[in-house]
Amino acid sequence: MGRDYVIFERNSVPGSFFEKYPRHRKLISINKRYTGRKNREFNLRHDWNSLLTDDFSILFTNYSKEYFPQADCLLKYLKDFSEKFKLKVKFNTKISDIAYNKNVANERCRFTMKDQMERSICCRVLCC
Repeated sequence: MGRDYVIFERNSVPGSFFEKYPRHRKLISINKRYTGRKNREFNLRHDWNSLLTDDFSILFTNYSKEYFPQADCLLKYLKDFSEKFKLKVKFNTKISDIAYNKNVANERCRFTMKDQMERSICCRVLCC
């Protein structure tokens, strides 16, 4: 909603961490498909895998029926979510040298970092 952002992903797919982990391939986050309630907000509080959005057509509960779902289901979900919402993801980008600059004149450059090509990147807000 009007946010200027970018998501950096070290590998070529969203959520690549889940290609390898967990090693036993089962998530420990529950997939509670039925809460006994019709209230969507209540149901989302018990849905530990869905990403928050106003579009209820893309919930993780539609990707697996298992209480402890397979990691591959989460990978598919993250890929579909990224594509559906056209998320600004820079794949194959390794970020390093993150620094907080408290005395900068430009508020938009509170944080600085470098990518694998040694290009400098700056931003006002950083989430890791």
